[in-house]
Amino acid sequence: MKFFAFTLIELSLVMAVTSLLLISGSIPVATMLKKMSVDSTTDNLLLAIQKSRQNSINSKNSLSWGVCIVSGRIYTFFSACDANGRSESFTIQNMATVTGLNTTTFSKLYAEPSPANGLASVVVSSGTYSKTISVNASGGVSVVVN
Repeated sequence: MKFFAFTLIELSLVMAVTSLLLISGSIPVATMLKKMSVDSTTDNLLLAIQKSRQNSINSKNSLSWGVCIVSGRIYTFFSACDANGRSESFTIQNMATVTGLNTTTFSKLYAEPSPANGLASVVVSSGTYSKTISVNASGGVSVVVN
């Protein structure tokens, strides 16, 4: 029977190469996770805006509907963004931050945002990757990747 023996230098070299491969692979994975977090949060915010606008157009419950952020969550609400008025909740992912969102309601029938600049420039970001969501005065929505 033959026994294979490895020297300390050989083992150290294998460990160094393995470490380099693991480190170089972790950077793209972290970047990908940040992008996924921003994309998911952006989708959730767009869904909340869309649902609030649609509920306002349909005059659901004969009330105005809106969007707000409370304690790290996005809410659709009717009348006011308090515990009694909140309808649906959407997640802001752990790696993402949302800035520029003011509590905004949409008018009945035409779904125009009030205040008109309440959703003018909402930024969802994580590190160097970000998306800007804008809702114009007539309720049109646009998303720009920065």
